[in-house]
Amino acid sequence: MTQNNMAHSRDFDDADPSHSMEGVVQDPRRAARILAMQYLHQLTVQKGASLELLDVFLDESSQDSETRRLARGWIRGAWQHRDQIDETIRSVSANWDLTRISLVDRSNLELAVYQLMFCPDIPAKAAPSTPPSPGYSDPPG
Repeated sequence: MTQNNMAHSRDFDDADPSHSMEGVVQDPRRAARILAMQYLHQLTVQKGASLELLDVFLDESSQDSETRRLARGWIRGAWQHRDQIDETIRSVSANWDLTRISLVDRSNLELAVYQLMFCPDIPAKAAPSTPPSPGYSDPPG
């Protein structure tokens, strides 16, 4: 493998959601939302067992301190208030049980509801109605 190919490969191996593939820094809130969705899904699958590894995950996932700070707060908050968030979702979900929602969609929904309920600094129109998928990246340009 040439040195150029190795550098290119390394760039994708160390993907930081606070940077796009072109190296342009993204909005820290958007990057934090992606990290929060990823980790909330992991917490759901592992039934909270990995919460003590949150700081390690964030340190390895983003170089931006603001992105890490936002993600940490949203993850801890959404997980701490999960019962209340789920009850709110149940109360507005006519004929739909939470167990029928995929774990990824449920984690995304819980994050959005957490931001609406507990983050007064986030206006309702800015809270994600459809959170960006963890694998999504903005188109160039």
